[in-house]
Amino acid sequence: MRPMRLLLAPVLMLALASMALGEVTIKGETKVAAHKQVRLKVDGDTKDAFVVWEYDEDKVDAAVETDSDLIFTAPPGTHWVRVRVFRIDKDGKKSSEKARVQVTIGDAPIPPIPPTDPFVQALQTAYASEADTQRATIKSNLAALYRQAAAPTFLASQATWGTLFDAMAAASKTLGVAGKLPAVQTAIGADLKVRLPVKRDQALDDAGRQQAAVTFSRVAAALEAVK
Repeated sequence: MRPMRLLLAPVLMLALASMALGEVTIKGETKVAAHKQVRLKVDGDTKDAFVVWEYDEDKVDAAVETDSDLIFTAPPGTHWVRVRVFRIDKDGKKSSEKARVQVTIGDAPIPPIPPTDPFVQALQTAYASEADTQRATIKSNLAALYRQAAAPTFLASQATWGTLFDAMAAASKTLGVAGKLPAVQTAIGADLKVRLPVKRDQALDDAGRQQAAVTFSRVAAALEAVK
């Protein structure tokens, strides 16, 4: 894991009279729907100070700092954000304050599906009937397809359920799983028909993207549980 990324706000270090420091906190919504921007703000005295935001770069898709604000997008899950405020008074004395907050995006990650789950058992039975000598590799690539389809960046680029399904069909060809393991894919298709809309022109809104992310993550976890 790479070290936390530091974002520095440009400030003017002026020779002003020393001021009493107020407690610095982070304000903003800490429970955010999937695929929504997180907006956080330093609350406290940041005049003539360096404002440093810290977060796990590996878990954040994109981030922008504007003055004392931090705006970022990230996959569903929990994310810790910390801010540090550094000052130097007219006598050269250094001081600092810090605060941190936990942000929850979307629903909690889906835990691994146990082998006793009916969906896993259906996939296991279908997988056992497949004659393809490369079935293990194909199954792994199929799970990767659904993992990728559950990614916020992928879902955010789809306007309707139809465009989502078309994009997944194109990706399946790229990954070499189109038409492969037909029994397994038939079982997956039957499950998806129960859980997802079938109207291609239906808009894929934020609620739909969350529904797709949860469903596709479930399929990927079930495939990974098949041995």
